[in-house]
Amino acid sequence: MTTTQDIVNNLDDNQAIMMVNKIHNRIFSAVDFDTIENSVKGDDDGSTLLGLSDDQLGAELDAGVSVTVARKFLESVARDESLSRVITDSWEEVQNDDSMFVGTVIAVGLMVNLTLFMISSNIEIDLGKVKISKGTVDTEAVKAIMEPISKATNLVSAG
Repeated sequence: MTTTQDIVNNLDDNQAIMMVNKIHNRIFSAVDFDTIENSVKGDDDGSTLLGLSDDQLGAELDAGVSVTVARKFLESVARDESLSRVITDSWEEVQNDDSMFVGTVIAVGLMVNLTLFMISSNIEIDLGKVKISKGTVDTEAVKAIMEPISKATNLVSAG
């Protein structure tokens, strides 16, 4: 049986980016940003991310950094019992997607949103086949995602 870790480990670069985009779209179609914003208030990393300017959020990570941060995010999700099912469901969509996808660049804002989601706690989301009751995520996972965001946005400190 294929595990979520196996799925993530076997993704090519384009698939990793597609997975992150699909997960982002699924999560933020099911929960409004205000809910996540309220959940992360008081968290140092959350406050830092919420303080980024529109210019910083609109910046794009270069291709190599995009792939790295996408994989770190996907690995974090795959390791978290409450979130891992989102990998399986998104993989079903990605592996059956016959559209051409070229490009491995992610906007900083997309990763900020997903990082805020990872930081958030006590969030319940209904994604159709997947229902998530999310608690806190391992701080090492958040740090792994924050590092490239911090460098791309020239943040002085990130947790």
